[in-house]
Order: sequence, then C-alpha cells, then structure tokens
Amino acid sequence: MYFSTSQDLFFFVLAVAIAILTAFMVWALFYIIMILRKGYNAVNEIEEKLASLDALFTTVKEHLIHSSSSLKVLVGVVTKLIEVIQKRKQKKTTKGDKKSTDSA
Repeated sequence: MYFSTSQDLFFFVLAVAIAILTAFMVWALFYIIMILRKGYNAVNEIEEKLASLDALFTTVKEHLIHSSSSLKVLVGVVTKLIEVIQKRKQKKTTKGDKKSTDSA
C-alpha cells in the first residue's frame, strides 16, 4: 500500500471519506426509518381507536334515537293518563259539591 503520487493518496483518502460518509448515512437512514415506522404504527393505533370510538358513538346514537321514539310514545300515554285522572277528580269534586249543597 504504497502511494506513488499525491494523487493516489488523495483518492485513497477520498475513498475512505466516502465509505465513512456512506456508513453514517446508512446508520442515519436506518434510524429515520425506525422513527417513521414508530410514527406510522402510532397513527394506525390512533385510527383504530378513533374507529372504535366512532362505532361506539354510532351505537349510542342509534340507541338514543330508538329510546327517544319509545319515550315519545310513553310520554303521550302518561299525558293521556294524567288527563283521565284529572277528569275523574273533577267529576268527583263536582259530585261532592252537589252533595254538600243538596244536604245544606
């Protein structure tokens, strides 16, 4: 490994420098790829969790819609029941008023 000219020495040093630079770039590229891979996995996990949350909210929404329609019917029935009870009370009070005025 004798160098006959300074140009041979220059090319040797240049080759070593390129080899070191290449090794550094491969190492850096490896770590960049690993960082991007972790980021990709994290984004996929977040997307999966958001999809499951969306499914949960959709299910809750559907249940609330079905419950609200049932609740409307129930409220209507209770309202009619209250009206019937109030009419009966009014009839009883009017009958009771007639009895009390008749006996006086």
